[in-house]
Amino acid sequence: SDGVQFELVSAVVTALTPWSGPELGGTVLTIGGSELASAESMRCTFGSTSGLSVAGYDVSSAASSHGSDGVRCLSPAGLSVGWTSVELSSFGVALRSGGSFYVHGRMRVSSLVPDAGPVAGGTRVGVLGSGFVESSTLRCRFESSGGTAVARYVSSAQIECAAPPSSGSGSRLVSVSMNGQQYSPSEVRFTYRPAVAISSVSPTRGAAEGGTPVTVLGSGFSAAAEAAGALLCRWTTTSVPALYVSESAVLCNTSSAAVGYVSVEVSTNGHEYTSDGVQFELVSAVVTALTP
Repeated sequence: SDGVQFELVSAVVTALTPWSGPELGGTVLTIGGSELASAESMRCTFGSTSGLSVAGYDVSSAASSHGSDGVRCLSPAGLSVGWTSVELSSFGVALRSGGSFYVHGRMRVSSLVPDAGPVAGGTRVGVLGSGFVESSTLRCRFESSGGTAVARYVSSAQIECAAPPSSGSGSRLVSVSMNGQQYSPSEVRFTYRPAVAISSVSPTRGAAEGGTPVTVLGSGFSAAAEAAGALLCRWTTTSVPALYVSESAVLCNTSSAAVGYVSVEVSTNGHEYTSDGVQFELVSAVVTALTP
């Protein structure tokens, strides 16, 4: 009758992040709740509502307490694709409440449209591949640029994301993630190119019928863009192929248009154009006499 006391607390699971991870496992799950720091010898048990791929048995992993940050455990490999329950136990006894975790299949990136853009970022990139799932947590990562971007789901074979800014030009591997933690393996690259600018054109006027060769002067022009068919001049709304001369000059022919002034812009990815507002005058050249 020494009156030694032992406190019983109600450890309750209230949150689980991230909400998804790949079937290969390895997702670091953070479980939040109340009084979890008081529990010991904890494990996370994963039991799928749609059946498991591991001989029908629940799969568990050790859990560790991280104070106010909650409890952490790793998702195991071998879970079936789909929703699975997650239960936290202490000394083999399940704690109150639990959470659900979505196991997704492998996501693959096969190509990008466009596959290049300026170092300033902002290029809207279509990421083509397979296994994409609609989610508010979809992300694209442009490796070495130090940036990730929120992705918009289009279909299981396509998502879209804006390229983040890059500190320099060059190619970057592009991978995707459902949880912002684990990214798909990828060999597909996005090329960052120097920002393009136009300073002047020569000549500054030509026939409205089109066909006038015009040298466009500026900076950031790319021979690689020409080789890819993405080096273009645009006369207001009509685009034509440009011939690379140097990093500061390209040559392109005017298109036919009404008499007046038209804006001249250049693209190095076939999608985004400069907006420098350089003007070219289209005039009506009329033959009125021939002698002798």
